[in-house]
Amino acid sequence: MGIDAGKKVKSKKEWESGDVGIDSYGFCAIPSYWRESNGFFNKGFCMTYFWSSTEISSRYAYRLGVDEFEDANLGLETYYKDFAYSVRPIRD
Repeated sequence: MGIDAGKKVKSKKEWESGDVGIDSYGFCAIPSYWRESNGFFNKGFCMTYFWSSTEISSRYAYRLGVDEFEDANLGLETYYKDFAYSVRPIRD
């Protein structure tokens, strides 16, 4: 994805500050709710997370974070699987 990978997967609209993405791949990432480990829901006004299909262990998996204010990067990190994030099917 190269430079501005974060900007390339964000939708053109739906973000708090307006027009932040260019949606180069049709992925159309938008901010979303997620469920935390305590059962409460958190509204991501400027963030969204997606689970990767790659498991680290029975307790951890990779999540991909898309931040409204970060155009250069997509955050890939290990996180607890007891959180509930969006799942987005993609083609190879």
